[in-house]
Amino acid sequence: MSLLGGIIGYLVGIGIASYVGPRFTSVDITIPWRIELFLLSIGIALFVGLFSSLYPAYQAANQDPAEALRFI
Repeated sequence: MSLLGGIIGYLVGIGIASYVGPRFTSVDITIPWRIELFLLSIGIALFVGLFSSLYPAYQAANQDPAEALRFI
């Protein structure tokens, strides 16, 4: 999910910048596709996804399986 979010976020950001940039500045702006920014956005998305799942995973690991299945 985080990987897909990072890819979609980068593509949407490039698309919005390419569309809105020339409208606000009245200058022809080309937004380059930079691989380092693409990898950075994926890395940040993966880090956030991993970091935000640590606490729920810790909570689930410390719970009795029979007690956890009772609420399903």
